[in-house]
Amino acid sequence: MNRLVCEKWVELSTQLSELKKVEMVLRKQICEEVLQGKLEGSVTSEQEGMIIKATAKLSRSISNPKSLAECANLLSDDEKSCYTWKPSLILPQYKKFKELFYIREFVSEKPATPALSIEMAEVAPVRTTVPGMEVNLIEDPADYDW
Repeated sequence: MNRLVCEKWVELSTQLSELKKVEMVLRKQICEEVLQGKLEGSVTSEQEGMIIKATAKLSRSISNPKSLAECANLLSDDEKSCYTWKPSLILPQYKKFKELFYIREFVSEKPATPALSIEMAEVAPVRTTVPGMEVNLIEDPADYDW
């Protein structure tokens, strides 16, 4: 494994995380100014030669599906038309069984983005003595041409 590549990944990953935090703060600040308290919908604003479009969104989900299922017979047809029953895979249960034949026809699998974590330990430069000179066997990452 190339240590320089891993060090660069750690550096960029940290920078990306920090940039995402700053971007979110700025996004919220801009949206707050453009949306002026609007909770849902879009507002387009023209300022200083810029066209800024901000969209306010509310996430909605069924907070208690089990209770909804128990009360489904009390709902009007209009209320019932507001949701669907969506099967979801219970992954630990699915992985537990080796011989699941029929359900496999209904489950699709695709590679997900891999997770990565690298903790860099400080490595002292390894030096060896060659008659008449000292050679550093570890490159300085700052000298590496990315």
